[in-house]
Amino acid sequence: MKTEPGLQSVTVSQRWGGGAQAGNPRSQAEISALRDPSGQSLRSCGVWSWAAPSHTSPYLLLQLLLILHVAVSPHDGRAGCDPRPWLPAVIDLLLVSEARQMASITHKIRMELLTVNDVFLLSTFRLPPKQGGTLFGLYSKKDNTRWLEVSVVGKINKVLVRYLREDNKLHSVNLQHAHVADGQSHTVIVRLSGLRGDMLSVELYVDCKQVDSSVGLPELSEIPLAEVESIEVRTGQKAYQRMQGFVESMKLILGGSMSRVGALSECPFQGDESIHSAVTSALASILGEQTKALVTQLTLFNRILTDLREDIRDQVKEMSLIRNTIMECQVCGFHEHRSRCNPNPCFSGVDCMETYEYPGYRCGPCPPGLEGNGTHCADIDECAHANPCFPGSKCINTAPGFRCEPCPRGYRGNTVSGVGADYAKASKQVCTDIDECNDGNNGGCDPNSICTNTLGSYKCGPCKSGFVGNQTSGCIPQRSCSTPTSNPCDINGFCVFERNGEISCACNVGWAGNGNVCGQDTDLDGYPDEPLPCIDNNKHCKQDNCRLTPNSGQEDADNDGIGDQCDDDADGDGIKNVEDNCRLFPNKDQQNSDTDSFGDACDNCPNVPNNDQRDTDSNGEGDACDNDIDGDGIPNMLDNCPKVPNPLQTDRDEDSVGDACDSCPEMSNPTQVWPGAASTRGDRARGGRAVLGLDGAGCAWGSQAGIRACASARRPDPGRSSRAPAAPAGKAPARSRLRWPRARRCTSQGAGV
Repeated sequence: MKTEPGLQSVTVSQRWGGGAQAGNPRSQAEISALRDPSGQSLRSCGVWSWAAPSHTSPYLLLQLLLILHVAVSPHDGRAGCDPRPWLPAVIDLLLVSEARQMASITHKIRMELLTVNDVFLLSTFRLPPKQGGTLFGLYSKKDNTRWLEVSVVGKINKVLVRYLREDNKLHSVNLQHAHVADGQSHTVIVRLSGLRGDMLSVELYVDCKQVDSSVGLPELSEIPLAEVESIEVRTGQKAYQRMQGFVESMKLILGGSMSRVGALSECPFQGDESIHSAVTSALASILGEQTKALVTQLTLFNRILTDLREDIRDQVKEMSLIRNTIMECQVCGFHEHRSRCNPNPCFSGVDCMETYEYPGYRCGPCPPGLEGNGTHCADIDECAHANPCFPGSKCINTAPGFRCEPCPRGYRGNTVSGVGADYAKASKQVCTDIDECNDGNNGGCDPNSICTNTLGSYKCGPCKSGFVGNQTSGCIPQRSCSTPTSNPCDINGFCVFERNGEISCACNVGWAGNGNVCGQDTDLDGYPDEPLPCIDNNKHCKQDNCRLTPNSGQEDADNDGIGDQCDDDADGDGIKNVEDNCRLFPNKDQQNSDTDSFGDACDNCPNVPNNDQRDTDSNGEGDACDNDIDGDGIPNMLDNCPKVPNPLQTDRDEDSVGDACDSCPEMSNPTQVWPGAASTRGDRARGGRAVLGLDGAGCAWGSQAGIRACASARRPDPGRSSRAPAAPAGKAPARSRLRWPRARRCTSQGAGV
């Protein structure tokens, strides 16, 4: 191929084309001078030759585009023509499952992070609306510490990046405008750049568009070599599937540029600008002045566009920083005046509270008596939910609340009204039945008829006993003393009107019987002299067994028809009462073993003389022969009060005389002699009274001096009053009385005792 005059032969490399295409080489030195930004000769990479005119021509633009095409080919600035050294490390996170793979992957991540400047997380996934969760994370298996985590917050359309800073504190970065939780499939790129520089930044790309970024972040902490084995990779693949979503792909790219990551995600990102500048400088050295001027103008224009792009990016970052600052300050109360609660989106009367979650506010509970979510409230039908009213009382539902009608007729009770189902359940209407028959008017029935109360009502029944008639004509007494024809009583009797309205009859004085029939009663003991023909077999109609001797009990020991009061042989043993030693007990032999006045048949101590027949405990065994006179369960020999029941044997003064029979229970006197008994002889000389102990009733008989001593030892109780017991048989009556607690009294007795 010939070279036309005025043309320079230039060979330009298409470095990654894989083969050289012959151009029209003319100056190999000039070709060798064209190098890439890393210093690698373009010629050594296999070039295509083409001719460039030395004069200014429109064809120069095509040449320039070809040069720029070479410059922007996938190249990240490393030395050499082989593209493999510039390929970043790509890890498919969805294939990491086994523990052996986990250890090698985490070791590789650590080694790459020590050399690369950029890390990319590339993922394609689908999330249901308003859903979210952790997408990727590096965690410590020991304490679950987050080293690096990327999460999607679908409710507020943001991506949350958390990482461990160099001071071992967790740092959070909020990337906004992440509209990925809408049920559609999206490709997301999260870029961490500046790992080897002084300024760490995070960028978010959604569907090949940058939506947010954050710069000036604290540096990322390195993974210590000793903890590499404890670091594990977790993905949200299973969690997203549980939310009816899926994760199609997820790759972690260590190193490289946005153009290479864009190639993996089919996003046409531009390459590095340094390559453009280097190629432009190389072209300017071999092209003409006019071309150089044009390239200079294009370079200047490109620089202006680059500066403008950087300014716009800085403005976006500043706005993002301001937005994040405002959101953080809202926690402290510093926020713009516009409120989500003004105007109030909630139901009338419901409080509105601003929140940071969608939709930016939260409504309080519905007012009492209403139900709903706070935004929409509806009335609660308490009558249907709780049925608070009494059966028969209508429940009326109001908005809000309820009320019960008054109790039904025949009942009395409260009226209930309120708000809310809980109040209705706890406040039931209570109605009680009214007893109309107990209103003082017999319920409106005839006064002499039967009124029966029923629940909520009553009913009038027949006439009471002794009355005849009905509710219409009235109830009148069946028997009446008002007229001689209806008077049921005997001529020698009289009518008695009972409180229940009935009439009874009684005999006059000197007459006896049931009132309807009366006979003469000579001895006035309530029994007639002759038997009476009474229909009711009243006992007072029987003939008196002692017509002339009053005996209202009609006792007849021998059942001979003659009362004991007028029978000269009451027991019927053939021995007259005046000679019989047992008047009421038949004993023809008249045996009397102890020769007292009572035969063995009626003697309570047949072998021990005891004319008084005293039986303190009324057990049928006389005191003279009873081993336990007072019947307190303690034998007489051991009982400290033999004649006074005291099963506890209390003896406060320990004088062997129980308190129950002790004349001075708080002062020891075992002989039951008063302290004043020392002057007994003088008292006798002066006609005084001697001091004895207690009698069977627990009363002390003694001198006046003894009484005074007892009184001083034990103060009388003026609030208690009792009478002194009768003196024992053969003793003089008591002359003085004192009132003592526990019914113990001291009484004087004659000195001759």
